[in-house]
Amino acid sequence: MWPCPRRPPICRSTWSGPYLLNSLVVTAGATPLTLSVSFLAAYAIVRGTSRALRWTFSVFLLGLANPLQATIIPVYYLIAKAQMYDTLLAIVLPSAAFVIPITVIIMVNFLRDIPDELYESMRAEGAGHWRMLWNLALPLSRPALITVTIYDALNVWNGFLFPLVLTQSPDSACCR
Repeated sequence: MWPCPRRPPICRSTWSGPYLLNSLVVTAGATPLTLSVSFLAAYAIVRGTSRALRWTFSVFLLGLANPLQATIIPVYYLIAKAQMYDTLLAIVLPSAAFVIPITVIIMVNFLRDIPDELYESMRAEGAGHWRMLWNLALPLSRPALITVTIYDALNVWNGFLFPLVLTQSPDSACCR
């Protein structure tokens, strides 16, 4: 089924032009960035014992309270000062930053459910934190990672405010 049968020229330009490729590049750039930062932060929050990590988790919770629309002017100012206006990186970085809080919270809740006995047995075998991260936490959290990958990719793909405000010319397409 064709998405818009009444206006095929518009659909052809949307589905075959640089706009589709731009959306793919932004989504493919923001999603792995979000997953890697969020997974490492969630592991540190769950396995860490310091008060600073608890405070960090509270900051991530606070990040959920800030709506995207309320912070668009400071984001625009930062992107303009960094001379990234009208580039795809100007869309990738804020898109990833605004998805990180919910991703961290989901990953923290999932990683907390991994039994401490598994970590203790790996510690008894002589494993360090990196080994426990890659050989225990990562394989066991694959369902949560797939879930947040889908959620984050859809959220970035459907984001319209950042491309509207942070780009201006159609020449900023990644390929022509």
